[in-house]
Amino acid sequence: MNMLRFILLFFAFASAGLLAVAQDLRDEASPATAWIDLRPASAETAQSQVVPPWVEAFDANPVAAPNGTSSTLFTLQLGSEVQSRSGLLVRVVYRDLREARPSLVAVDRDGNELARSQPLGEGGGLLASEGFYVPTHKLASIHIEVPGDGDHLHTAFLSLVDEVQFLKAADTVLPITPLQRFERALPFPLHFDDLHLFGRVRAVLATESFPLGGGQDVGFDLELGERPLMAILRFEIRGAEVTRPAEVIVNAGVPRPVAYLFPDLADPSYVGLIRRDNLGMHFRYASWMPGQVVIPSSDLTAANLNAITLRLPNGHENASIRHVILELKYNWDKLSYDIAP
Repeated sequence: MNMLRFILLFFAFASAGLLAVAQDLRDEASPATAWIDLRPASAETAQSQVVPPWVEAFDANPVAAPNGTSSTLFTLQLGSEVQSRSGLLVRVVYRDLREARPSLVAVDRDGNELARSQPLGEGGGLLASEGFYVPTHKLASIHIEVPGDGDHLHTAFLSLVDEVQFLKAADTVLPITPLQRFERALPFPLHFDDLHLFGRVRAVLATESFPLGGGQDVGFDLELGERPLMAILRFEIRGAEVTRPAEVIVNAGVPRPVAYLFPDLADPSYVGLIRRDNLGMHFRYASWMPGQVVIPSSDLTAANLNAITLRLPNGHENASIRHVILELKYNWDKLSYDIAP
C-alpha cells in the first residue's frame, strides 16, 4: 500500500514565528492487536491479510445442522503465546440481522468450550460492533458461529489485554476501565433514582435501546419542580454519522447539535458510507459512542411539562440510542461564581 512519506505540520506563533519541520511517517506498532477482514475475499485481498504471529490461521467453513438449516463457522487459530496475557477482547463488525446474529466461542486445544457469548446485537438491521472478553488461560481459538453464509460479517478485531492496577475515587460506584482498545462507551449507573450531589441532580430517563431515524424520533416529557441553571443530556448512540450529528429539541425550541466523543480513527467500527447523490465518503460509527448536548436554562420551564426530542437530520441512516441520562445543575450553598463587568 502506498503511503505518504511526510506529513507537513505548520504552526503559526505570533510571538515566536516558528514553523515546524516535516515529520517522518511511520507505522504505529500494534503487536497485540489484529484486524481480520471477514468478508468474502478475492485472491488479492486474501493475500493482504497481515496479522501478528499469535494469530496462526483463519478459515471459514459451512456447517449443516440436522434440522436442515445451514450456518458458517469462522475459526481464528491462536498461538500459545496468547496465554501469557490476562485476556483477549474480540470485537466483530457486522450487519445486525435478526435471523443471523453471530455468537463468539472460546475453545481450547482439545476442542472444549471455555466460554460462549450470547447472540450479539438486537436484530435491528443496523451496522453494529459488539465485543466479547475471555481469559486466555487454555485459549487456543476463537470461533464465530453465524446462521447462513456469514456475508453480513465485516471485520473481526482482536486485542490482547493485560491486567493492571489503577486508582479510582473511593466513593465512585463504577470505575472507568480501559478495557476497550478504542471504543469510548461510558459506564452506566446502576441506580434508577434521581441523585443529588453538589447541586447536580442526575435522572436516568431510559436504559433500553430505541430506534432512531426513518421518521422516528425519541421523546421524553419531564416535569421539573424548579428550573435549573443549566442541564446536560447524555446518551449513547450506535450508527451515528460522524459529520451529521443528531439534534436535541427542547420545548419546540432551536435544534441543538449533539457533541460526540469520538474514538481513535483507527477503530474498525468506523464504516464508510457513499451516497450516490454526494461526492466523497462519509463515515458511520457502528458501535456505541457517547453523545451529549448542553441545554440552557432558558430552554426549560418549571411551569409546564418539558418536551425533549432527539432526532436525526434528514437523510441520516437509521441509528439507535440507549442509556439516556439528564443532569440538572441547581444553585447550592457552595456554588462558586464570578460577576462579569
